[in-house]
Amino acid sequence: MINADKLHKEIVSVGIEILGCNSNGLVWDLESREIQDRPDVKAIIDAHDTTPIPVETIDEKIGKMQADIKNLKNWKVDKEK
Repeated sequence: MINADKLHKEIVSVGIEILGCNSNGLVWDLESREIQDRPDVKAIIDAHDTTPIPVETIDEKIGKMQADIKNLKNWKVDKEK
């Protein structure tokens, strides 16, 4: 099964403009024509890694932001609160 979100990003990253794609490997150009059999698009589909893109949780994002803030020069923590 194809990871449609990831495939879309892979195709667009090489400069191919598309309307979208799906998990069956169908890809549409901006005029809604199927282009998955085009050699350049087919090569991307054949090389496609179906591993999901890791989703960062809110807690992970907050943790990274807190670490970044602590690393700012002259960072001081208000310990009274």
